[in-house]
Amino acid sequence: MSENATQQETKAQFATRLEAAIREALGTDALPNPDGWRLDRVELRATRGGDARLEQNIDPTLVFAQPERTVVLAVVQTDPAKLAFHRTPRYDIMYLSREQADDRSLYEANQDFIARFAAWVESWDRGVPVAPIEPPAMTEPTPPPPAGDVEPATMTEPTPPDPRGDVEPPAAVG
Repeated sequence: MSENATQQETKAQFATRLEAAIREALGTDALPNPDGWRLDRVELRATRGGDARLEQNIDPTLVFAQPERTVVLAVVQTDPAKLAFHRTPRYDIMYLSREQADDRSLYEANQDFIARFAAWVESWDRGVPVAPIEPPAMTEPTPPPPAGDVEPATMTEPTPPDPRGDVEPPAAVG
């Protein structure tokens, strides 16, 4: 590998880097923690379906805990085609609930922390210059306009005035 080549970050490496950044920020001005949440653990698991044995299907899942409750959040590569709690330029933040009883009330009880975490990920994302987790998807070229559509106007130089003044063009012979 050449010196200029960028090595792709694996999901496990990303999870380790993310965990270290959270542990450093949690409880500071960067990620205020007035409720006393602690990062219990980071797991790699399938968050958007698929075979959990394949790296492309797993993502860092963060388990934050208090004595009586937990908040489970995932930070995954952004995918505008899928739902996300919050989206940054590179990452989607997903709120996952292990307690299935009343998901809405659990979210409402934890929404301040979840919103602070999402804001922190947004800030962290802007300040972390690394290669993307996965290669960017190939995009299809823009197709030409359908037949019959008006072509966009092009800029042309104006025709200079005839120096002889208002002269009628010669009549067509025929």
